[in-house]
Amino acid sequence: MHLGASVHDVLARLERLRVRVQSQDWRDVDPALTVTISIGVAIAAAADTQASLLTRADEHLYRAKQWGRNRIVTDLSDPGPTPGLGPNG
Repeated sequence: MHLGASVHDVLARLERLRVRVQSQDWRDVDPALTVTISIGVAIAAAADTQASLLTRADEHLYRAKQWGRNRIVTDLSDPGPTPGLGPNG
């Protein structure tokens, strides 16, 4: 949860984080290690509760993994052909 920031700003920060993790040199840990992250984001609406937000974020996380991992999935997402944000964020 990130109060006070726009959806665009939060998604841009998360995308920078995703790219940084993917680009990190992990050779000191294991020369063959590749690390990526998948992120599920729920955008709060007036009727949401903490439970409904967490449920949606969790569903989006699993969808990100199903769509190929190493991506961010939000309430606005469509499956994209490449890692990162899909065409609709």
